[in-house]
Amino acid sequence: MKLFPPLVVLGLCFLQAIPVHGQLKDLPSQAEVDPILENADKKLKDFAATLNEFRVEATSLDRERFNDDPNSIKQVQGIIQVAHSGSAEGSNGVNVQRTLSIMAGLDDMAMDAGTWKELGELQMCKQALQKEDLSRQSLFVERVGMNREMLREGSNQLFHPTFRMASAADEIMLMLSTAAPKTKPK
Repeated sequence: MKLFPPLVVLGLCFLQAIPVHGQLKDLPSQAEVDPILENADKKLKDFAATLNEFRVEATSLDRERFNDDPNSIKQVQGIIQVAHSGSAEGSNGVNVQRTLSIMAGLDDMAMDAGTWKELGELQMCKQALQKEDLSRQSLFVERVGMNREMLREGSNQLFHPTFRMASAADEIMLMLSTAAPKTKPK
């Protein structure tokens, strides 16, 4: 009869593990997220290439912003590199914090691209009033507008896997907190 209590404890542990295992199955795999990360990195590179190609137009609009944006792009790319499965070191890989940081970074870059577009449109209005050539400025505005949409798309692609990770973690934490013994402090 001494075997009964350990079997009950083992059975309860097993029953607690079944829902946790179900939540872990819902987590997106690294293989699922890697192509999204690669796509996001390409979108950031495109935005950086646009700013570089239209360096003269961008610096005439806002030199400080032009100097800050490449650093922001590199920071997001660094997080992408750590989250990607091809990373070389230790505890790299996808997790909620990294995917949420990448999503936020992509959103920030999309807003920056939108700001560039608006600054460019304002400059085009000024040039039109002065009857100057608008072709180069117009092309810049078009390109940063496309960058904005592409960066938003990259962020949106990461939303679902990030939400699934956060939901699974929340369910596991909830399950563990309700399974914890309820003892009163002495």
